[in-house]
Amino acid sequence: MKLGCSPGIVPGLVPRRNFEEQLAAISEIGFEYVEAWNVVDGACMMVEYGLCPSLSFDMNPIKILKMLEKYHLKMAAVCAHASLLPVQGLPVYGLQQIKRAIRFASDLNAPMVITAEGSFYPQGLPRSKALEILKPILEEIMLMADDFDMIICIEPCGGLTSDPEALNQILDLYPSSNLGVNFDPANVQLSGFDPVDALKQVVHKVFYMHMKDLPKDTENLPAGKLWAPVGSGKVNIDAIVDILHKAGYDGVLTCEVDGVEDARQSFEYLQNKLATLN
Repeated sequence: MKLGCSPGIVPGLVPRRNFEEQLAAISEIGFEYVEAWNVVDGACMMVEYGLCPSLSFDMNPIKILKMLEKYHLKMAAVCAHASLLPVQGLPVYGLQQIKRAIRFASDLNAPMVITAEGSFYPQGLPRSKALEILKPILEEIMLMADDFDMIICIEPCGGLTSDPEALNQILDLYPSSNLGVNFDPANVQLSGFDPVDALKQVVHKVFYMHMKDLPKDTENLPAGKLWAPVGSGKVNIDAIVDILHKAGYDGVLTCEVDGVEDARQSFEYLQNKLATLN
């Protein structure tokens, strides 16, 4: 397994410093991989003034590749967290964004695109109806993904996809070896499911991992801090890594943390953990 980090670890103005400064910090710690986090359409004032690590689909990919080369990093994935589930009359912008992400990822030599159900899944919507809505959207995405030989990873991030039974049903909607899971154990735990049990049910389709941990003490968190250093919180990260190892997973473990020191602590924890595996 290889270690990566999401580019949001260097504190700055709202909400973080620019992408290249993130790359410099991530590389200095020792990570090999990074992801394109929060990719947006068009221009963004915060990006233009260097106050945010987001990227735009309209940026020159060669410039980004040169930054990666400068800091000896590889692009593990492109995140396109648009809504896969366009309910309540919302426009199907998620579909178009994911298509743009496939092209962008291809330009950046990234093997996969990460997406999620979105934040619009109403509690009263039957699962059968949600699957019915998702099927044609997923089919259109996967037709393009297969042409690009691009992996599409669905991240458990909400009431539908955090349920491992429902996630497997979504994966069964379209038969493709390029459709799988970006497993995030903290998201699953926050949604009320056991991430260890959930991972066992979907590990055969896991292509990517977000390593994120939940603070044990949520009452006294510093302002702006959401996550704990990986391996120090409430999520059973040891068991997660053991399941991945047993299943033969050899992909990237990408840390999502708050701050450089938390990233460094997470890197050291995972590096030590991986060294114990036979």
